[in-house]
Amino acid sequence: MAEAGSGRHKIPTEVSISIIIALYVIVPILAALFTQRGPLTVEGVLFAVACALPFGLLAKRGHLRWCGKPAFPSVPWLILTCWLIWAEPSMIVIDSEAASIFRFDENSVFWGRVFFQIWLWLCAAIVGRATNRPVHWNLHRLEYLILSVTTLLLFWAAFMSGQLIFYLGLDVATAGSSTSVVTLLAHMFLKVMVGVHTLALLARTSRRHIVSPILFVTLFFVFMSASRRYLFSAVILIVTVLRLNQVRPTLRLIATGAGITVLLLLFVVVYRNQLGIDGDAFWSNPFAVLASSTDVIGQTRDNLSTRWSYGPQLFAAVSNYLASGPALSETWKESAIGALPTFLVPEKAERAQMYAIEFDLAATGRFPLIDLAPTPWMHAVFDYGIIGLLLFACVYGFALRWLDRAFMCGTMTWSRWFFLSCAFYVLAIPDTKLDTVLLDMRDPIWITGLLAIGERAFHRWSSPVRARPIMGAAMGTST
Repeated sequence: MAEAGSGRHKIPTEVSISIIIALYVIVPILAALFTQRGPLTVEGVLFAVACALPFGLLAKRGHLRWCGKPAFPSVPWLILTCWLIWAEPSMIVIDSEAASIFRFDENSVFWGRVFFQIWLWLCAAIVGRATNRPVHWNLHRLEYLILSVTTLLLFWAAFMSGQLIFYLGLDVATAGSSTSVVTLLAHMFLKVMVGVHTLALLARTSRRHIVSPILFVTLFFVFMSASRRYLFSAVILIVTVLRLNQVRPTLRLIATGAGITVLLLLFVVVYRNQLGIDGDAFWSNPFAVLASSTDVIGQTRDNLSTRWSYGPQLFAAVSNYLASGPALSETWKESAIGALPTFLVPEKAERAQMYAIEFDLAATGRFPLIDLAPTPWMHAVFDYGIIGLLLFACVYGFALRWLDRAFMCGTMTWSRWFFLSCAFYVLAIPDTKLDTVLLDMRDPIWITGLLAIGERAFHRWSSPVRARPIMGAAMGTST
């Protein structure tokens, strides 16, 4: 996969892939031991090995290569990796506290791991071979600048209202109000704009001394939002930009990127904790508070142990399915009502809340009545059983297959990149129900429509100036 450097001995691609698959076994086990308070069993180790095997299939199908040469991972590879990051540690080692909160037995643990394997293998098999072809870029400088300025203004407005930052404890803005609309748009663009600016930087859409400060400011707002999901979204979109521009991966580049990501994750956790303890004291002297924070590793462990309990949630859902069959709840109505325009149903939030899945989960006696983030595979098992798991795993597999090809086929404009980035985010971050995925794509669809209309108007009244991506030897050089 990686090269040692120009003029030095190169690591064979097969050996590099074997090392990567081994890391997909070792790193989740270490993450499980770090974040979960429980014993590591032989069954947990075997489960970690089984979770790494689908990536061997993807590697054989070219998802770590580009035209026979080493490349950054493909879109399906990155999405499956995000799924493992979210779910696998708490399924390898069962946290003792989580085991006391969610009700399940050893049989449920076994079948829960089997069901998750079925989901992974079906998705990996359906994805097929990687789509590796040169991308036709049609990125315009003026469109990029307008999009950048608009989003920065949205970020600033949401930041000043306090709605950009999670965990401040502020009241949710009234649905349909200007504050609510600005907040919704700001968070939507915050998920994907780091990828937009990285693409502009590599494709040389605009001068680097213009793009670099905009990218830095956007990263600042991503950090200020205190969202781990936005951080992971930024990372996977940056990797995708590197792949599409055929930047060759090097050990130095990979190690640097991984190190920066881990450090940012640690700081985000500390930042979140300080906001939760005393937000006013933090903002009075933020740098001093961050500098004086102690036991960063311990804070991170406690936070991840509490938040990433997706494994026990799946085990509890499997336990209910084995005992009572599919729940067939009406939780899909929550998204159906949420999709309605606010001006037609002003009280839609209250109506939708009546069908939240947390009520159906708590009614089984296996879940506490708390704010949960059910994964798609957990929702499929709970509501529809093994048939639903197989059906929706195939749906997700074909969605990954389509997304991998959509990034390569067709002319890439800013509106197309925005839509595909939003779809990438929705599929990669697995803390949503099955029906919520469609609801999450509602706003990106109409925003994409507005961007496309603007692009057509721009093309009609001006001569197109096509952006020039990095080509030739520059794309294969070590960075």
